[in-house]
Amino acid sequence: MRFQIKKNGQLRSLVMILAILPAVGADTSDTLPIDLGDLTMEIPIAWERIEYGNTLLTARGPLENATDTFSENINLKVYPLRVESPLEELFTAQLKEARKEFRILRQGELRVDRHPVKWMTTVPKKAPPSEEVFAMIDYLMVRGRRLYVMHCMVEPDQIEKHQPQFESIVRSIAFKDSASAVRSGPSTENQRRQQEAYEGGRKVGQIVIYVMLAVIAFACVRYLFRRFISQRR
Repeated sequence: MRFQIKKNGQLRSLVMILAILPAVGADTSDTLPIDLGDLTMEIPIAWERIEYGNTLLTARGPLENATDTFSENINLKVYPLRVESPLEELFTAQLKEARKEFRILRQGELRVDRHPVKWMTTVPKKAPPSEEVFAMIDYLMVRGRRLYVMHCMVEPDQIEKHQPQFESIVRSIAFKDSASAVRSGPSTENQRRQQEAYEGGRKVGQIVIYVMLAVIAFACVRYLFRRFISQRR
């Protein structure tokens, strides 16, 4: 016997709530400000900052689902220059060096805090069949006698999806002695507290979702049982 669930307004409302529940807590648009000494920048609050080598900043994004095995990541490095050099010259040299072992997929430019930035997307020309191949998007910016490079690693088939987020991180860079810089960046302790608050809020959101799912499941079973009893009478 077929039960016409759509005739029950209360149950239909519960089903609608169930449909939108996965979106609760999924918004990762908020950012976490990072103070790096002479500059500040922002990363998505869902990203994890990790210690790695001599980088100014290393961070990785969250896995997107149960089948995702790779976290997109960024590394911001600074290279001292013996003399001030134009970005065009440094970028051309970098392209020439990269072409020895990599294919250049795309390149372009933008402006960050009044500074020109050039970028390139590369993938290895050759890789052992047993190894995964990753794409690298490098953003280069010169300031005085320093070359800033942000290396972004992503799976080749995910470039179009994640490059806007990488670009947003690059565009958030602001030098402290410039007009657009944040006057007083948050302390490391405040950054840690913000991250903990986010993690705590996400866990609470997950608990709320599980409780609501249990309530919905119970309501469905109760409704179906009552319909079954009424049909037997």
